[in-house]
Amino acid sequence: MRSWFGKLLMATGWPGLAGYVLIAISVMTVFFFSLPMRDDSAGIQSEISSLEHDARSAHASESGRQAKRFFDALPKAEAINGILENLHSIAAKRSLSLENSTYRPEAAGKDPIQKLRITIKTSGNYADLRGFLQDVSHQSPSLAMRNLSLSRRNISDAKIDIVIEFDLYFSGNVRR
Repeated sequence: MRSWFGKLLMATGWPGLAGYVLIAISVMTVFFFSLPMRDDSAGIQSEISSLEHDARSAHASESGRQAKRFFDALPKAEAINGILENLHSIAAKRSLSLENSTYRPEAAGKDPIQKLRITIKTSGNYADLRGFLQDVSHQSPSLAMRNLSLSRRNISDAKIDIVIEFDLYFSGNVRR
């Protein structure tokens, strides 16, 4: 009696035997490499999900800290008078009169950031205006210039008519 190997070789020939060997190697590869890797892959997937969750939580907490720092940097409603006094003293230093100014709070509802619209009508020269705007931007960062209008009554006139609109951002509620 011949061995099973001899019978297989006689029935299929060398090419058939090589095919059976390759099939056996493929089956062993699946059992010894692919299946364990699938289990590792599932573990890696759950670890990735956990890391994504941690990253989202860290991002949310960092966003919360950034928002808190932002709101803490805004002046409180109680500081508005001081900011306006500072605005007037800067104007006086630059020989600009703020007598024709209006101050209008804008309704923000439940928004934690409030806004006061300031409209200044004055006249002066370019150097005084430039110095005023520069001083205001350095000393009052919560003031944002919304609009600037310059006009001259006469081409030979050294003074210009100036209309400046600022928005003063602050936190809290202003009493009307």
